[in-house]
Amino acid sequence: MNSAKLNKTILIILAIVIVAALAALTPKVYHAIRVAHAPKIEGAWQGTVTAGPSSLRGVLKIAKSNGVYRVTVDSIDQRTADIPATKFVYDYPAVTVELAPGVSYEGKVDPAGKQMSGTWKQAGLNLPLTLQWTATPDKIPELMTPSDYQAGPGAQGAWQGTLQAGPTSLRLRLRIGANAEGAWRAEMDSVDQGVNGIAATSASFDAPTVKLNFNQIGGSFQGDLNGDKSQLAGTWTQGGQTFPLKLEREADKERTQR
Repeated sequence: MNSAKLNKTILIILAIVIVAALAALTPKVYHAIRVAHAPKIEGAWQGTVTAGPSSLRGVLKIAKSNGVYRVTVDSIDQRTADIPATKFVYDYPAVTVELAPGVSYEGKVDPAGKQMSGTWKQAGLNLPLTLQWTATPDKIPELMTPSDYQAGPGAQGAWQGTLQAGPTSLRLRLRIGANAEGAWRAEMDSVDQGVNGIAATSASFDAPTVKLNFNQIGGSFQGDLNGDKSQLAGTWTQGGQTFPLKLEREADKERTQR
């Protein structure tokens, strides 16, 4: 056998040996290699899930101790903290989080371990949700106290009014305040629905106009303060519909009772 044929034969034999070696790598071995290169995912992951006009911020918190994960979720705009996961699986790059029957998140972690892209599933809906790792996740806002919204300059204070949406009447209470740095905040109670402390996701006052957004319910209010600062008159917008809404200042006694 000449040298050329011998070299060709050797290459073929080597190729057969390599293929056989690769075939010997079982799925478990491949899995072990993948897991060995998986980025750590401990920490806080924040994102916003949007359904129609409504959007909710969430923070997925992942901790690991003695090889066991502990996972909870904060729903920032619903003021609900530390919802425990009933199931958590991290099989890089896949992540599965279950909170309750029919409520789950399935995503994939990027190689840098800084982003998860996937789907939030709830109430028969499949909603895209991207989570970013962050060292400074949003915190659930504290409920406002009377000192936060006592009547002050401009629109600061407690307000009440009735929203008439067709045949439905809903009593609303709003508290609007500004901190020492001039940043405005607000929260709302829907009295007849028994829902309290809905935090405005944004609030502003540019005299005479107040603008409040409540992204978690897809609603917003814009109104103007009258001359003696006793009334806010404007519109409530939700679900693509707009309704007139007038708010009157609450008396001091009512305001402190909350």
